Amino acid sequence: MTRKPRNTVFIVGAGASYSAGLPMASELVDKLRKAFEDKLNKILEEHGINPKIASMEAFLSAYKTLTDDEDAPFRFLHKYLPDIDKARDKVLPLGYVILAHFMKQNLIKHIISLNQDEILDRALFKMLGRDFRYVISKSLFKHLRDQIEQNPKYLDNKRILLKPHGTIHLGATLRVDLENTKRFEKDKKVVLERVLEEKNIVLIGYRFNDGDMQGIILPMAIEGKLNNIYVVSRKGTIFKEPGIKGLESIYKKYKDKYLYLIKIKGGADKFFRELCKALYPPKEIRKDLKRLEKNKYEEIKDQIQKETAYYPGITEHRVRDIILSGIEEPTLEKKIYVEIIIIALKTRGKFKIKTLLESHWMRCLIQDYNEKSQDSSKSNEFIKLPLKKFLSTLKDWGIIFSSESEAFNPDGETYYLKGKDENELINDIIKKIRKKMNFNPQKVSTEKESKESKVIEKLKQLMEKLLKEFDYDLISDPIYPNIFGFKKVKLIKNREEFKKLSLDIFEKSDKLCMIAETGEFLTTLEKFGLKKEDFKKKKIILGVSHPENQPKDSFHKYRSESILKKLEEMPFKKLSKFFIPWEENCHRMTLGKEKGLYFYRKNKSTKFCVVEVEGEDLKNLKEYFNIIAKKYGTVPGCVIR
Repeated sequence: MTRKPRNTVFIVGAGASYSAGLPMASELVDKLRKAFEDKLNKILEEHGINPKIASMEAFLSAYKTLTDDEDAPFRFLHKYLPDIDKARDKVLPLGYVILAHFMKQNLIKHIISLNQDEILDRALFKMLGRDFRYVISKSLFKHLRDQIEQNPKYLDNKRILLKPHGTIHLGATLRVDLENTKRFEKDKKVVLERVLEEKNIVLIGYRFNDGDMQGIILPMAIEGKLNNIYVVSRKGTIFKEPGIKGLESIYKKYKDKYLYLIKIKGGADKFFRELCKALYPPKEIRKDLKRLEKNKYEEIKDQIQKETAYYPGITEHRVRDIILSGIEEPTLEKKIYVEIIIIALKTRGKFKIKTLLESHWMRCLIQDYNEKSQDSSKSNEFIKLPLKKFLSTLKDWGIIFSSESEAFNPDGETYYLKGKDENELINDIIKKIRKKMNFNPQKVSTEKESKESKVIEKLKQLMEKLLKEFDYDLISDPIYPNIFGFKKVKLIKNREEFKKLSLDIFEKSDKLCMIAETGEFLTTLEKFGLKKEDFKKKKIILGVSHPENQPKDSFHKYRSESILKKLEEMPFKKLSKFFIPWEENCHRMTLGKEKGLYFYRKNKSTKFCVVEVEGEDLKNLKEYFNIIAKKYGTVPGCVIR
């Protein structure tokens, strides 16, 4: 398609929570039907509602009328649906984690959840903290409407979760009035129409049989106010629902807008997993997907991916999902162990407690642990205490170790993964989690193709990918001490911008001076679209930490050695290198002829503030580079002008 991509809104129904062990809306309705037989049907018919296609809200409203008890619907739902506190004990569905990941990376801004459970809410809070609006009540919808009317562009840059059907932890937000189930209150209607206008819509796990939602979407579709609509179903039975049929008849008249019906056996989790593969290089899309299905994923990708969109992968979420799905009892403690292992892999086998604390996901887990232990303090010191306990256990298991040498711990204890290579490291971790955490690969999936050996193989592939990706966050707050007196720098806002500038510096410079991670194109050629032949005319001067300065049993030492070996095999015109003591190796840079990249890194941080430098600022960095090169090694031709 050639049209400019527009924003996409996900509308989430009960089917998307199915993998968390929650009942479908139809299952809850069946429980009410069996208990009261045709009494509820009669009440619905008296109000002009067809029981055969009535929504769960309609049945709950009839239940309230029958019992003459305002709180009866809330008590009924509370038996089956977890609130935000109970959701802590659930393994979050991969689909919800990925959806939260999309919102964190600004690929999507708005999600409409028609579920009263708070599993998705929990995923968003764990991923974003309070960095999104949580609109769940009539008063909050009214407030949002007022803000939209005061500023028509208000929605453009706001992350929002909207729950027009209310939420389980606040019974007053539930809509259990038979008149309300037919149509939304005015404020909700106005807000939802503004959120959906000119957007692509993905209906997932949702039958679209609610009169209130039909009353918004169908008229907007008729008036041409919506873009493409994608309906995702596990079994495809919802494609026969009256609401979906109504959309089909409307969209047949359009030549530039489409309704896609996507049947996917694995449900919401599988859908989001495959959608992520479409967002990444096409070669990662599974070959056994039907071509038609692949096109549908590509269509959604085109709609939600902006031209410059580039974001961290979902590999860590898939690793977490496989391990936690296979653990017999995924307790809070086991979730923390898994998270530490994931962060250790993400940092390539070398990290500090400060590194763990940078993860909002980890902070949420430890906060839950402290609350469970009757200690609700949010201070870093109280978070560090239980972390030390968990790290000590992982040391006892032989997964990590800390160096006893003070030379390796100048600013706090440093932890390392054990392993002489990727295979040894990953095999040992899987062996330990099977033994110590009762990880059972056969529990991960009931699908025929997901036998134990294939689950283990997939987990190994993902862990290896996690080791290679180096998942860092580009942030816009300068966190470095400006010892170089930068006068005019440009903040690099995303990875695509970082990639483009790196290539620009590479292509326009015959001589490059680099210190550590800013020179990613040296070690991950394919990510930058480069080949070995492209380096034949390049002179490289490289400052790195010496592998011998790493503990001998650490994976980090092996990785440093293997990278240097690969670099020595590269066909550079000339490669000169010098070794910087790692405790001083905090100024990272790639310096070319006209421009350079710089960021400051200490304490194994995963948060980088990268800036583009040129002119006087570039000259100052080159002078620093020359001083460091002379101080730590005799490098012929290292002085640059």
